[in-house]
Amino acid sequence: MTRKRTWKNPQKPDHFLQIFIAPFKSMKLFFIIITFLLSPLWSQVEVSKLPKDLAKKTTSLNPEFLIFGKGQATKDKKNPLLIYLHGGGGVGDEIRKVERQPRRLLETIKKAGHKCLCVVPQAMKSARDQKKRGGWIPADLNLLLEHLKK
Repeated sequence: MTRKRTWKNPQKPDHFLQIFIAPFKSMKLFFIIITFLLSPLWSQVEVSKLPKDLAKKTTSLNPEFLIFGKGQATKDKKNPLLIYLHGGGGVGDEIRKVERQPRRLLETIKKAGHKCLCVVPQAMKSARDQKKRGGWIPADLNLLLEHLKK
């Protein structure tokens, strides 16, 4: 006597998949949506800008920069400062382009039970005067650091 395997029968749907796996697919979508909606609450980001006089002194630094964790700072205790420098894919003049890059690092720091103030500047592809190359210029970063110390 041979047995028919109904779960391999193409005419009958696999009830196991319908009953047990399908809800998890919708739950996964639910958690992705909730994570997306609540992510601003977990790591609030603020766009800040260098003063015009300092911005003119920079060679290839976008005057706008991102600040993560500013709401965590208290007057009693200062948090460490982390300056996150992006790779070559983040160059440009659109600051929101680099917003997602430091989030994984910040999540790891948060899981370890630490807090920090994270500043994310953006290097431009080419220098303002077009005679110099773009990218990270140490003098630009020093100007940013001096501004942040104030």
